[in-house]
Amino acid sequence: MSNYTSRFIYTLVMVAMLVAIVMLGQRALVLSIYAIQVKVFQEIQGLHLFASKRQQDYLDWYLFVIWSTWILGETEALESIAWLRLGCVLAYTSWFMLSFIQLSLDGLLLQLAHFFWMHTLNVFTTTQVLVLYLNLRQGLYWFVLPCCLVVCNDIAAYLCGLCLGQKRLIAISPNKTLEGFLGAWLITMVFGYMFSGWLAQFDHLFLKNFPPMEHQRHSMHHHGLILAVYASLAAPFGGFFASALKRAKGVKDFDQWIPGHGGMTDRMDCHLLMGLFTLVYLHAVS
Repeated sequence: MSNYTSRFIYTLVMVAMLVAIVMLGQRALVLSIYAIQVKVFQEIQGLHLFASKRQQDYLDWYLFVIWSTWILGETEALESIAWLRLGCVLAYTSWFMLSFIQLSLDGLLLQLAHFFWMHTLNVFTTTQVLVLYLNLRQGLYWFVLPCCLVVCNDIAAYLCGLCLGQKRLIAISPNKTLEGFLGAWLITMVFGYMFSGWLAQFDHLFLKNFPPMEHQRHSMHHHGLILAVYASLAAPFGGFFASALKRAKGVKDFDQWIPGHGGMTDRMDCHLLMGLFTLVYLHAVS
């Protein structure tokens, strides 16, 4: 099976899985998002970006568990959330202390870089669960639309670059072309306008009495266009961020988990900023 065929088949599989999970409802989506973030964290942490010692892996995962526990507690709105927060702070304190106990003078700068990198990595991975959950609380529409816009842009950039690409767009990602970027922008704008209106017909994707939608269900196109602009011009830089990580470690893909696509991070990188923008945008227009 050629790489193009494999890529096409598994793209259809992933789209079908997305549709199935959305149909299962909010709880299934939150759990699926969390599972994806676990895989993304595992792939990026496994790069050992700052050549950290293998024995430090347990500290990296300890921080991830602490961060994830806090985030999941917030999404579940537990009655004992105050005690959970206290427990997480105490656990983080123990992680903080252990991190400095095991420092050595040899390669101290890299060890400190790794310390800060772990915080950054958790912000870019685990915190996404909370951001997407807050979007889901506004209605499934605000998860499905941004997600589909990013998927559309990703596919369009690949096809436009494959057919028309000549001029390299950015040095750290040699396969990305200016023609692919601009072509994807145009296609995503058209898709965003049409898809946002079509998607608005499904009542179960909305929450009642949510201000931006209460009287605007018939004119969702402008929301779709605004999100499409961001999905096509800004979201791809999440992919460039991931490309920079791979180039820094000299690897082609984060993993070979998805045939024709690489790892989970290779598919989720462009979603990195989209959820946050959607959340802030919704609060701005509500």
